[in-house]
Amino acid sequence: MIKINLKDIKAFGYHGVYEKERKFGQNFFIDLSYTCKKNKFIEPSSDSINYVLDYMDVIKIIRKFIEAKDSGFKKYFLLEKLVEDLHSYLILEFKDYDFKCRLLSITKIVNVDGRKQKINVEKIF
Repeated sequence: MIKINLKDIKAFGYHGVYEKERKFGQNFFIDLSYTCKKNKFIEPSSDSINYVLDYMDVIKIIRKFIEAKDSGFKKYFLLEKLVEDLHSYLILEFKDYDFKCRLLSITKIVNVDGRKQKINVEKIF
């Protein structure tokens, strides 16, 4: 089994406790490590993107969730809840590939007393 690592997926969203974060939005940076199996109906030695989970699709799904452009997605107050629900969403979206998260983290940059500070919430499996 192969582990895929996606780093610093950038998405703009309107999540946060403070009104300014929810009104003006901010950048979020997502790291994801996952494993998955190849399509069970295809020859395992194939060298074609058609027979594996395309990580570009994973990136698009993450951005769609964070950006909440679809009316089915919501804005979150807490990064802790956002990371939990993103995890559940990814599992559901890629269930046909036996998708398993190994690590999922969301980082944002906030201004604390005039200094930029990275805030990171990480879920380890």
